[in-house]
Amino acid sequence: MQTLREEFRLKIEDFGTTPDLKKAIWDYFWFLRDHMARNGLVSFVHTPYHF
Repeated sequence: MQTLREEFRLKIEDFGTTPDLKKAIWDYFWFLRDHMARNGLVSFVHTPYHF
């Protein structure tokens, strides 16, 4: 993470330091992973737009 911040000047928030945010992100990850497995999906695009 430090290398990405320093060498590529990326803005990265360490969600691991905020327990509520960490839990929300992991909950979303497991939900999405299970949804993709049940539906045979190998990729997805996360967007705020509805198609």
